[in-house]
Amino acid sequence: MGALLTGCPDEPEPTPEPIPWAAVAKGRPEALLSISGRSASDVWAVGSDRGRGPEVLHFDGTAWSEVPTGTRGDLWWVHAFQDGPVLLSGGSATILRYENGAFTRMRTPGLARHTVYGVWGSRPDDVYAVGSVSDRDGFIWHSDGTQWSEVPLPLADLPLMANGNHPGFFKVWGTGGDVYVVGARGVVLRSRGGGAFQVVPTGTTSRLFTVHGGGGV
Repeated sequence: MGALLTGCPDEPEPTPEPIPWAAVAKGRPEALLSISGRSASDVWAVGSDRGRGPEVLHFDGTAWSEVPTGTRGDLWWVHAFQDGPVLLSGGSATILRYENGAFTRMRTPGLARHTVYGVWGSRPDDVYAVGSVSDRDGFIWHSDGTQWSEVPLPLADLPLMANGNHPGFFKVWGTGGDVYVVGARGVVLRSRGGGAFQVVPTGTTSRLFTVHGGGGV
């Protein structure tokens, strides 16, 4: 006695419906330049200063509210640590720390001409900040949670701008012990396991504004 098994060919999976986008904030007079959050009900956005202090907004899952910093100048980046402080960075070597409902301006190695374009950390006591002076002379700072210090650069390996200066840096990100920094002239720097930063060849001289990847914090 035999048996015959038949079946229907696999049907293609239905195409998922696209997720609609909805504006949750609009009509703001200032430009919003960065956003970060711990959850859908704890989101921060920062931006420019049009004369009344930098734009800082917080979203509680329902509505946005302004959060005054008591400072002046544009803010270019925000990094919210899970179960930790929120760091905001911008012009005039500014790095603000928001914790327990209050802002504190952290002491940095920079001067008024330094703009801090990016901040990233694996935890609050291991944080990197990067930036430049008018898109040149990039810098990297590191914080152990209490103070910021300058990080040595591989100056001999960095390309030069047309004016002879080293290129500026714009963003920093890391994962698994590796930290990446990107900037003008196609620059990518990498530090492995807390070691010295080294230049990673990219084959481009285009300005690299941001860096991110899977598996990071």
